[in-house]
Amino acid sequence: MALITTDARLLGAAALTLTCGGLSLPGATNPAGGTNLPGATNPPGATSPAGGSAAGHACDLVTDAELEQVTDRVVAEKGPTGLRPVLDTQCDYELVSDVSRASMTLGIKSPGGRAFFETSVEPTIGTGLLREAIPGLGDKAARGSGMVMVVKGDALIEVQLQQ
Repeated sequence: MALITTDARLLGAAALTLTCGGLSLPGATNPAGGTNLPGATNPPGATSPAGGSAAGHACDLVTDAELEQVTDRVVAEKGPTGLRPVLDTQCDYELVSDVSRASMTLGIKSPGGRAFFETSVEPTIGTGLLREAIPGLGDKAARGSGMVMVVKGDALIEVQLQQ
């Protein structure tokens, strides 16, 4: 497997997530509080946050094959994880190659992701964890050391990669 940079893997995973169609788009609703992905369901025992997450579960957004293609690593394990207070759903991945192992976390906040990004994240770009904006990725995006945050519609996607 070819080695690619952490930033390239993060950007690839974020871009892949945006193209999967499972994000909350303006006007999208999900009265049952479950996932909007065709044929996908929340993992057994998982519940949607109060008000429901229009984006479904983070583990349902991309297939293992899609993630392996953009990270150049095999998905050894994946599963829902404890939530950070600002994210509605989060999935942890263990990714392996012939020469290394990495952990990736994919998190979603939807609805309310845009407002959170604009009020709590965007003002700190360049001074905090996120060092620069990324024009052309989603509606708004920024990256930092091992992290990319992307806004699409009212959804915020966060991808973290630790090698």
